[in-house]
Amino acid sequence: LRELGSKKTFWIMTAGATLASFCGYGITTFQTSFIRRTYEVSQNEATLLFNVPSAFAASVGVFFTGWLAEKMMKRHPNAIAWLPAAGLVLCVPFYLIGFSAENKWVALFGICMGAAVKYGYLAAQYTIGQGVVGMRTRATATAILLFIVNLVGYGLGPPFIGYLSDMLFAMQANADGFGDIARASCKGDALAALDVTRQAFCRAADASALQRSLVITSALYVLPAIFFFLCVRTLQKDLVAK
Repeated sequence: LRELGSKKTFWIMTAGATLASFCGYGITTFQTSFIRRTYEVSQNEATLLFNVPSAFAASVGVFFTGWLAEKMMKRHPNAIAWLPAAGLVLCVPFYLIGFSAENKWVALFGICMGAAVKYGYLAAQYTIGQGVVGMRTRATATAILLFIVNLVGYGLGPPFIGYLSDMLFAMQANADGFGDIARASCKGDALAALDVTRQAFCRAADASALQRSLVITSALYVLPAIFFFLCVRTLQKDLVAK
C-alpha cells in the first residue's frame, strides 16, 4: 500500500476499471433476460446465439488490444492506456444498436462488436496494475485491484440495472394507466392470472424497462474511458516495468 500510494496511475486506472466492471457485470447479468424478453427465444437459443459469440468477441478484443498496444509501444508508449479508452467510447454506439434493435441479428452484431472493442480495457487493467509496481508486489497489487473492482463493480452493477429497470417499469405503468400492477405480477403464475390486456402490457413494459436500463448503462461506458485517458498523463512516470 505504501508503494501504491505514490502511483497515481494505479488508482486512476482502478477507478476506470471499476466503473467499466460496474457497467459490464450489470449488462452481463441481464443480457440473457433482455434477449429472451425482447426476441422471445429460449434460454438455450439466447446462450448459443448471443452469449457464446459475444464472449468469443470479448476474448478476441482483449488479445487484439494487448497485441496492438505492444506493436505500437515504440512510437506510442502510452497506447496501452488510450487504446482501451477509445474502445470504451466506441462500444457505446455499438451497444446502443444492440440493445435498441428490433431485429435479433442486428442486435447480435451490436452486442458482439460492443464486447470486442470494450473488453480491451482488461489488457490495460493488468498491464498497468502490475507495471507500476516492483516484481515483489505485483501479485498483491493485482489482489487489491480485483478486490476493489469486484466489490464495487459486481456488488453494485447488477443491482443498479435491476433497480433502474423496476423504476422505469413503474413509471411506464403509471403513464399507461396500469399503476396498480406490480412488476412481480408480470411473472410466472401471477401473469397468467391477469386479463389479456394486462398480460400484453406486462410483456411489453417488462421488456421495455430492461431494454432502456441496458441502454442507459451502456452510455455510462464513457466515464471509465475518461479515467483510462487520464492515465496517459502519469503512466510513463509511474511505470517500473518498461
